[in-house]
Amino acid sequence: MGSGGFSLLDESGAFRSLLEMDTDPGSLLFRLQGDRQSRIGPGSVLRIYMRPLLVWNLQEQCVGSCFPHPTSTCGIISNCQAESVVAGGRRNVVKLKLPDDMSEIY
Repeated sequence: MGSGGFSLLDESGAFRSLLEMDTDPGSLLFRLQGDRQSRIGPGSVLRIYMRPLLVWNLQEQCVGSCFPHPTSTCGIISNCQAESVVAGGRRNVVKLKLPDDMSEIY
């Protein structure tokens, strides 16, 4: 993994460059990491684009959970929903609003 960004994890928490999913995922684990110049702040909106776009039609509502670093706080992710890249299209994007009371991620 590089110095920042979005990394997929498997069920054991190990880094994976590619995950193969056959159906609508029951859960998707990932790690967010910013850096000192590009911090991820409280209240940020995170969109995860599921590819290939035309394969996915996710459920409209989802649940987001946060597992913070021991020295950080996370809060509760209260806004998680699927949306479409184009109006009226298949829901192929997961949109999460990060908590307003979380620690910056860097």
